[in-house]
Amino acid sequence: MQESRPFEVVLIGGGISGLASSYYLEQLAASKNIPMHLTLLETSGRLGGKIATERLGRVIIEGGPDSFFTQKPFALDLCREIGLSSELDEADPTTRGTYILNNGKPVKLPEGTETGMPSKLRPFMSTDLISFPGKMRALYDFVAPRKKSAGDESVGSFIARRLGGEFLFKIVEPMYAGIYAGDVYQLSAESTIPSLVALERNYRSIIHGMRSEIRKRSGQNREKRPGEAPKFITLKGGMIGIVEGLRSKLRQTDIVLNEGATGIFNQPKDNSRKYLITTSQGRKIAADSVVLAVPAYAAAELIKELSPGLSRLLSEIKYSSTATVTLGFPKDGTALKLHGHGILVPRTEKGMVTGCTWESSKWPDHSTEDILLARCYIGWFGHDEFMAYDDASLVKEARIFLENTFGIMEPPVLSRVFRWPMALPQYMVGHQGLVRRIESENRSLPGLFLTGSAYHGVGVPDCIHDAKSAAEALVNYLSVDRLS
Repeated sequence: MQESRPFEVVLIGGGISGLASSYYLEQLAASKNIPMHLTLLETSGRLGGKIATERLGRVIIEGGPDSFFTQKPFALDLCREIGLSSELDEADPTTRGTYILNNGKPVKLPEGTETGMPSKLRPFMSTDLISFPGKMRALYDFVAPRKKSAGDESVGSFIARRLGGEFLFKIVEPMYAGIYAGDVYQLSAESTIPSLVALERNYRSIIHGMRSEIRKRSGQNREKRPGEAPKFITLKGGMIGIVEGLRSKLRQTDIVLNEGATGIFNQPKDNSRKYLITTSQGRKIAADSVVLAVPAYAAAELIKELSPGLSRLLSEIKYSSTATVTLGFPKDGTALKLHGHGILVPRTEKGMVTGCTWESSKWPDHSTEDILLARCYIGWFGHDEFMAYDDASLVKEARIFLENTFGIMEPPVLSRVFRWPMALPQYMVGHQGLVRRIESENRSLPGLFLTGSAYHGVGVPDCIHDAKSAAEALVNYLSVDRLS
């Protein structure tokens, strides 16, 4: 029985997954009276990973995610738990709405298709975004048979089969390209749109199923949680507030910046600790347990000698590079009257920009009254040539898009470029099966845990939920070890 010394836990990666893992480990260790010391290694000079906020007075620029969706409650619950309730800020409901670029012109996404499905038929039938034959093909979903064969298929195959190719490329493709920067004919339906796959299985028609589920949820909300419909939420001082809030709560964690792990090895059998971590500063750290909160390819490199089989499986998860370009324009000089929160760009349109969020419209408190903030997104899977462009060239691409689409001719008064090489994991067809094989192989390494966006969801709520699951599994593992 181990009572004389605390367990040593090393967390590798200081993004939201690593920080949330550390927070939950501290909470669980305290509740179960397990002595534990944690060391968090972060190779860069800051915490947060892809959460990157720049504050310029009252102007807030997000380099990564600008919000989280409360349909999955994990991020919202964590914010409340760590005392950030008063900092939560809902996207402005008075400017809500999304546009799609259609033949070079912005067309408003019809009401009821915010989820990518036409849950309200009258607005869908009146939109100019889809041709009449395209609408008729989409409505064929009401009578189309269920998929006969078992197994995963691509998002593109699923949507084209149910609603037709025009609906796929005009509405669904730009939505999911925005989330994953991915190819809809390679993205897994089971992993990226599981709720729609379930609707086909349970209702046959996904339109009918979605309308039924919306009615059911509306009734539940009226009875149990009035006013608690899913929302996009950020923090008043930017998303970095979650990172700052988590760091302020850590009491048993030594946070080490500018020092990354270079390898993980088994300790000699006569050593009381199980793993040995080498670092970029030449240190060797002994650990009872390790949490890998880094991209799958980075985890693969760290364990290539420890477990070649698991390393090969992790290397099968592909990634896409992206960039965000935020431009600020003087409102007095810009004739554009903005409505909606942003615009999505189908791949059938020309140019590098895949979408644009009107940050000053979506989050009015993140800008001043005289600055219009537009954030453009660049990059999709298999097309990362833009990473070789310098900042001025990426700013130029964003300006060309805004000029051609919205007629904004004025030079920006501010610009910021954030690059994210190999940032977004691609949940390819068969992803769930790959994750099951990874988890099976990982069981041969007791005390080593994987977490992050590569496995069970790419959003901030997904990462927080997965981090909590990893922390619970680690504490359970150490609890058994403590009693052995």
